[in-house]
Amino acid sequence: MRWIKNNIASFGGDPNSVTIFGGSAGGSSVHYHILSPMSKGLFHHAISESGAALNPGAFHKNTQPYAFNLGAKLGLNTTDAQELATFLRNNPCTVIEPGSLGSSGSTDWYMESVHLTYKPFVPATEYPISGEETFLPSDPYTLVTSGNFNKVPYITGSNLLEGRFFAGTDESMNQSSYWEPINNDFERLVPLELGLTKGSQQSQEVANKIKQFYFDDETLSFSSRDQYINLITDEMFVCGIHLTVKAHSASYDNIYNYQFTFDRPTHGGEIQYIYYSGSVFTPGDVAYNVNNWLINLWASFAKTGLGIGKVELEELNPHLCGGRVENHLGKTTPSSLDRDSNLNLPVLSSQAQHDLRCPESRRWICDMESSLIFKPLLSSN
Repeated sequence: MRWIKNNIASFGGDPNSVTIFGGSAGGSSVHYHILSPMSKGLFHHAISESGAALNPGAFHKNTQPYAFNLGAKLGLNTTDAQELATFLRNNPCTVIEPGSLGSSGSTDWYMESVHLTYKPFVPATEYPISGEETFLPSDPYTLVTSGNFNKVPYITGSNLLEGRFFAGTDESMNQSSYWEPINNDFERLVPLELGLTKGSQQSQEVANKIKQFYFDDETLSFSSRDQYINLITDEMFVCGIHLTVKAHSASYDNIYNYQFTFDRPTHGGEIQYIYYSGSVFTPGDVAYNVNNWLINLWASFAKTGLGIGKVELEELNPHLCGGRVENHLGKTTPSSLDRDSNLNLPVLSSQAQHDLRCPESRRWICDMESSLIFKPLLSSN
């Protein structure tokens, strides 16, 4: 970004109007640039699609156990950090990257796939070094809630069924062996970010509340699939993004929050609508219109920093039953996020001092093609 700041004018760009955006881990990376003092002044608008620094797997307080487990998987059993660093530097990435999978030492697929404990290479708080800049001077939660970050216009949000991408195939979910470990140990669903000790009374209480809220205390099976996907969606994405927009909007008002629901998308489902898709969509089809809308909206935001401007609302089959499901992009305030919820969990971790009231926690999923389509009217200026 520094190179862009210094050189983009030579390519016809404006160094004072730079927009960064990304999806999934890229969305978390965008959020980190908002939080980092090193990125100050290098960009002016930001978009995070399905990613935030407060999401599971986006930050580790202590990376050493993951690093040493990785070394052990690759053949070096040591607790000497310098020895490990030398060893890893002498191995090609083609060896290190596959070895990083499972580096938490866990064989629990839920821990690996949903809590994302397999990732050793994620941001962590940096120790200050004399004469060097620090990208992340504190943990993300402290930076977000302190208001000490780059206050640029920001769009962030998630897709309706993010969790479907991580839950596995219908074939695997139709096996009793898929559900048995969860039914036998429901505490594995308790978010690690809460900082609760497994087996403690508080952890068990949280597990019971989660089970009651999403599954009505029923034994889980293939018929629980939709509720289970909702749980993963909320735990992995919605709750962290909700906390992000709530904290950001307490410091400034140029933040916009969305939920993308068209065609019931899973993780990454919006990406095909962000770029020019050629002959993939047929002119006149709803998907074609959504594609044009998103491209125009992102381009308009990059140009003006405004998330909505003038819009036309076109209602399309709003079959909303049960939970609140909608396409919505709007400016966020702290009060706009306070929706009633019967899920109120105790939180101990200093990184997550909030009640886990997710704004889009849903008990049931509705069959719907789409709800509301927003069409931005771009000015010619």
